[in-house]
Amino acid sequence: MSGTAMFCGEIYYMKHNELCKLGSEWLKKYGCSIISIEPGSMEREIPDCIGWKGAWCYVIECKTSYADFTEDKKKLHRQIPEQGMGNVRLYLALKGIIPKKELPKKWGLLELNESGKIERTKCFPSNIVPGEYFFHSNQNAEKLILLARLRKMKTCFI
Repeated sequence: MSGTAMFCGEIYYMKHNELCKLGSEWLKKYGCSIISIEPGSMEREIPDCIGWKGAWCYVIECKTSYADFTEDKKKLHRQIPEQGMGNVRLYLALKGIIPKKELPKKWGLLELNESGKIERTKCFPSNIVPGEYFFHSNQNAEKLILLARLRKMKTCFI
């Protein structure tokens, strides 16, 4: 496991930034070519991990506690899904923190097990994303993050 998990019986904890790093690594393995962790944004939403694979945008929200998960549901861009980022949206949490039955509609769930492996608990199969997991997203907000990444490169493309 690349992060530091603290174990106490079956209860364990990982820092949010460590979980975000694991989420970005998962996006890379999945095939996203551009990935950012907690990118600054002028929008309300600041995704924990965001990546692009082809024309599709993937967002992972990392949750270290059940309380954090329940607070996330109150955000405006969660209540009005088309204002949120990501054509595909996933939660990443330590195993057992997020009950599958409480996931918002169309959201997937990745869980970090005790061995440090990310399991697809509720997720699309392999590289095929069926419509049941697809969102129409706030593409303007996603473009702002991509443009910020380009500006950081300080390279002129002609």
